[in-house]
Amino acid sequence: MKKLWFLPLLMMVGCTTVATGQHHFKNDIELSFYHYLSNKNSSNYVGAYCVGYKDGQNVTNPQQEILKKLTQSNPNIVPVSECTVANDVRLKKDDSKATLLFINSLNCDDQQQCTIQGGYYLGNLGSQTSTYKAVKVDQKWFFTVADQGPVS
Repeated sequence: MKKLWFLPLLMMVGCTTVATGQHHFKNDIELSFYHYLSNKNSSNYVGAYCVGYKDGQNVTNPQQEILKKLTQSNPNIVPVSECTVANDVRLKKDDSKATLLFINSLNCDDQQQCTIQGGYYLGNLGSQTSTYKAVKVDQKWFFTVADQGPVS
């Protein structure tokens, strides 16, 4: 019995490793999806992209780790908390026009295939929420539209 004192410790370390791996996996696909949306919705109309998680009418900021990586690769990306979302989307700091890019849901079969629901919102100018299939090939995520939602 004395030799098993380390077993709970090993179990906790194993669980932490799995949880940490899952955390990095989720961040990786979310980061890739926000890049995909910003490239797909690039426009001269807006100067910035506000990014967030959408749950009903509520939109919250992505995790700091994701925001840091997004803003390093594209300085025009800001967290949704720096934007006003109403009849249109605007940056709070200077009232310039922006586009809201959001993720509604992320469900994965494994670490190679996921289904993501997300889209964009320009206020009264238009919005769309679609369902995407994501497949990871050679460490890179590829997205295809599985169900294109209506454009409003």
